[in-house]
Amino acid sequence: HSVQQLREIGIQPDILIVRTERPLGRENADKIALFCNVEKEAVIEEQDKEFSIYEVPVGLIEYGLDKLILGRLGLPAGPLNMDDWEELVRRIKNPQHEVTIAVVGKYIEHRDAYKSIYEALDHAGIAHSTRVIVKRIEAEQLERQDAGSALAGVDGLLVPGGFGHRGIEGKIQAVRFARENNLPYFGICLGMQVAVIEYARHVLGLPEANSTEFDTESSDPVICLLEEQRTVSDKGGTMRLGAQPCLLKQGSLMEKCYGKSEISERHRHRYEVNCPSSVLIACDRADWVRFNSAAARLIERCRAIESITSTCLIDMWSCPDDTKGTPPQQNLSTLFYIVTSTLRESNPATLCSERPTVK
Repeated sequence: HSVQQLREIGIQPDILIVRTERPLGRENADKIALFCNVEKEAVIEEQDKEFSIYEVPVGLIEYGLDKLILGRLGLPAGPLNMDDWEELVRRIKNPQHEVTIAVVGKYIEHRDAYKSIYEALDHAGIAHSTRVIVKRIEAEQLERQDAGSALAGVDGLLVPGGFGHRGIEGKIQAVRFARENNLPYFGICLGMQVAVIEYARHVLGLPEANSTEFDTESSDPVICLLEEQRTVSDKGGTMRLGAQPCLLKQGSLMEKCYGKSEISERHRHRYEVNCPSSVLIACDRADWVRFNSAAARLIERCRAIESITSTCLIDMWSCPDDTKGTPPQQNLSTLFYIVTSTLRESNPATLCSERPTVK
């Protein structure tokens, strides 16, 4: 029927790839070729793969799809080298290690909501010959259940981005468990922000710390709306976009991960770590500091905790041009450092290129 519909709009296929759960058989392939008016060798069976979708190209090559396409285009067929791809498939089929990563989010019930994250974890595992098992945990579940029981046995925790108040307290509980139990943690966007909130509440002594996205009346708004977003009423496609320069603290875990002290990363945010225009902080770039906000107190307390040795999360802020008392560098972009784990340099965990802890 699909070929018939194509013909109705003037399209005649040259090659048919037939998805099937069981072997197609030559007789069925010849029948399809006859009724669809394609050559017999142009009917290619694509049976479901046992292990991975990445086996599909290998199967298509076995049926000569590459030569068929080149023939239709009138191009010469050079030598085919699938060594790299076959090595990738080999790693998928024969992993040397296994890790379990918990993903705590508010859209977990929708299987495709964090599809790009799941795929990224799979690709990272393939690169290290490791099978990555993803344990999906609904954030609201952790508001009713002890985080320790939900996260027991996992090798790492990832909290992805999102919007809205639902599930926030559950994410904070998950982050707290990771910090207190030396569990490698990766916070993406909102995941970074809830880590800042958790650390401010339970380590820095700011029990009311929150984001103005969730509590506009918080006495310690460690996360707040970007200054340029205050006049934005249309929420569709209006977040801050593009690369932002980041200066990494010398000797930190973050610098070790990147292998350099100055990086550039893309950001897509509407909220950031709170640093209003009345607070000016130049981290290791000027000898001036003026504190009079929750963000300043938070930074001051971070610096006072000597046991912290690893920097795990970063966020950016800029000094506005019209701020009085600024240093000579206008629009100074600098780094706000928050340690979200008590990982020590003697055990740099799996946020860097070292092989992850394996079972």
